[in-house]
Amino acid sequence: MFLLKKYVKLNKYLIFGSLVFLLLPFFISKKTASNDLYMQLIAIEKIITQFDFSGVGGHPIGFAFIGSLFKLFKLDPLLIFYYLQPFITSICFILLFKITNIILSPVLSFCISFCGMSSLIIIKAMNQFGAEIFSLASILLLIFYTIKNIILIDRFNNKNLLWLIIFSWMAIFIRNASIFIIIGISLFLFICGKFKIKKHVIIPVLMLAPGVIKSLLSVNNSASINNLVSIGSLSTFLNQAYKHIGNLKEVIIPNILHLNKFPTLKFSIGISLLIFCSFVFFKGNKSVNQPRDKKLIGDLFFIVGFSYYFFLSFASSYLGSESIYSTDWGSIYRVSGFGIIFFLIAFWIYASYVNIIKKEFIIYILTVFCFFKLVHGLRYEFIYGPTRLLFDDYRNSASSVIDYMEKSGNNKLIIYTSGHYQGKNLYYILKYYDMIYLLPFQVKSLKESDRKSDDATFFCAENDLKYFNKYTGNVKKIRNLKGFYLVAS
Repeated sequence: MFLLKKYVKLNKYLIFGSLVFLLLPFFISKKTASNDLYMQLIAIEKIITQFDFSGVGGHPIGFAFIGSLFKLFKLDPLLIFYYLQPFITSICFILLFKITNIILSPVLSFCISFCGMSSLIIIKAMNQFGAEIFSLASILLLIFYTIKNIILIDRFNNKNLLWLIIFSWMAIFIRNASIFIIIGISLFLFICGKFKIKKHVIIPVLMLAPGVIKSLLSVNNSASINNLVSIGSLSTFLNQAYKHIGNLKEVIIPNILHLNKFPTLKFSIGISLLIFCSFVFFKGNKSVNQPRDKKLIGDLFFIVGFSYYFFLSFASSYLGSESIYSTDWGSIYRVSGFGIIFFLIAFWIYASYVNIIKKEFIIYILTVFCFFKLVHGLRYEFIYGPTRLLFDDYRNSASSVIDYMEKSGNNKLIIYTSGHYQGKNLYYILKYYDMIYLLPFQVKSLKESDRKSDDATFFCAENDLKYFNKYTGNVKKIRNLKGFYLVAS
């Protein structure tokens, strides 16, 4: 009992934070997934029967492969990931605390880690099964291992280098964009002199190998070469960078949605933060009272965050439309916002390092920020969560459709999936449900089917009714399936 009390007293900040992020997801998380994750999970069927990963498309194979193992034991992969998510979230906080606690006091490490984990992107990632939390855990594990074994202690034995490669591959297999973070880690190790170009250049190559191979396979070489000298590509790159920098406002203020109406103000806050971090990064270490490792860890997170945003913007602008990165990532907050946590750690470590704000004030500021971030994030989920289409247990959504189809007497359901995400979401939900539990009818997308079929039922999401030249006033709503309409039968 005495040892337990002593352990709790010494680790009270770590225990409290990990418990908060263990319990929080259970209040706001739903047993459903994003379209990208459904697509990966639906690929399980071919993986098990033919060891064919083509079904994942441009997405990473990690979740599909792990899900296949669960499916072999007749388990529902999505539900397993749902129950794992709170524990992974808690582990993320623990890793972040352990990393910052190497150079900062427990109370300051707690405040910075808690503030980083309470960012809206983290809370938004909890509302459904997504790659963000699992990806963050894999990246923080790689960073923690790198700090402990390469940065603080130069252990360049084969075992440690092998683990660096393994952790990097894990991160890439979970999320494609992790390649940009691993590039940042590798760049930092060269910049700070831990890696030598002639001796260690093969290590980053091996760390990045799976991501580089997959990226190259998705690139149209001729289009990419043309993009390199295209003014349009430069404009796209600058536009992406502008959006990413605007999202960095959350590093120093809670994410206020009303600020989205003022993109120039968002950018001004973000660029000011970027300038400050760049100034401290390039500033020499002139203070004998500050441990060198404090700035070193801040530099690591700054390089990682900068690398993530720079190369994400570059890939989306210059690799061509066929690339797996050719998307407007700056407008997708769950992707752009993922880098906030790295800049947040760097900024507050730098603020502590240069002493522009006293440690006590940093703690007060972060405490207030944490409170407002959590309140805003929880309010956002509780208000908007119930109104989101198909934001329910995916089995309930499937059951509503099954009830309707049984009453209709038709044995085929055709869903319009070429418009907004809702139609595709319902299609994926039903395909996944069919793989796990079996449906009593066929499900096809409009692309896959003959629209003139007499024994088919046609569903369309409300946002896509214009495709059929119809309005909500003259089409039939689907009972117990909000936002969907019967457009033909």
